[in-house]
Amino acid sequence: MKKTVLAAALATLIPVGAQAHFLLQHTDEVLIDRPGDVPVGLIFWHPMENGHAMDMDAPQEFFMIHNG
Repeated sequence: MKKTVLAAALATLIPVGAQAHFLLQHTDEVLIDRPGDVPVGLIFWHPMENGHAMDMDAPQEFFMIHNG
C-alpha cells in the first residue's frame, strides 16, 4: 500500500520537471491593410526561462492561408 501511494505521489511530480519548447512567430507589421507577403520572424525558445532562444535552422517551408 505504501509503495502504491509513493508511486502515485511521484507520478504527480513528473510533469513539473518537463521543459516546454515554443515556436514564436512575429512580425513588425502590426496592422496589415492588404493581401501580400509579410516578413515573419521565427524564434524557438523556452518562455519560462525568461526568453532563452535556441538556434533553429531555416524551415523548409512556412506559410499561412487565411479565409481560403
